Amino acid sequence: MSRSALITCCLVLALAGTPGAETWDCGESTAYSGAFPLDTDNSPCGAITVASATFKLDTEVSACTGWTVASADYLHDTVWSPGTIKKHPLGERVTLVSLPIARAFAQRFYIEAVDRSSGIGVMASMTADPGRLASVTGTITNVDGEIVLAEAPGLPLEVTLGDPGECPKPLGMNSCALRLGIGLEPTGILARVWGKAISVPEGETYYLVSDGGLPFAVLPEGVPRPDEGTDVILTGIPGVGTVEGQQVRVFRVNAQ
Repeated sequence: MSRSALITCCLVLALAGTPGAETWDCGESTAYSGAFPLDTDNSPCGAITVASATFKLDTEVSACTGWTVASADYLHDTVWSPGTIKKHPLGERVTLVSLPIARAFAQRFYIEAVDRSSGIGVMASMTADPGRLASVTGTITNVDGEIVLAEAPGLPLEVTLGDPGECPKPLGMNSCALRLGIGLEPTGILARVWGKAISVPEGETYYLVSDGGLPFAVLPEGVPRPDEGTDVILTGIPGVGTVEGQQVRVFRVNAQ
């Protein structure tokens, strides 16, 4: 992502969603500041640029042969996914559109890319069946080491539920794939894991599972913990959390 960008005056800008939608043709200028969807088309000056994203744009008067400076938050991903927005700075407000809910927990739910390449948690309770499409606008936040979408001061979290859809199929993962900071990032992707419950501490909400590799903490919600030594197969969401004061890989499961 670039914090500033140069855009030629030759672009035709459709400021969708603004009162009295404006266009900006070659040789003209407009002053506008705000957040709005931007679609560019073939310019009358011969240049071709195609983009679709959300911009905060401030324009300056410019001739056809010059440039216009677009300053502030220029988010140039043509299609946003949970994986791409995790690369954006904390505090940025972003929107993900029509992604299936993978799992919903008491205080957060997870939406996942259709191609199962990435997922992200949304810090809101949501009573929705897995597979239901959701569009989310929120602020990129770090909660216990996990990048999520959440509300921020003066910036509420906005969630719109769409049509029922197909729940993403879980990806099989072993403990090696679940290691923090090593290899591909599985956080937020619906997964299936297996192993043995090697520690079920009395009075705690978590238990530890190992498939022979590094143990990971399971956080069950609305389902009982197994007896120690029990073989388990679990479907849920890999995340990051704090267990006994340590930031560790956690695996959230419920009855869905």
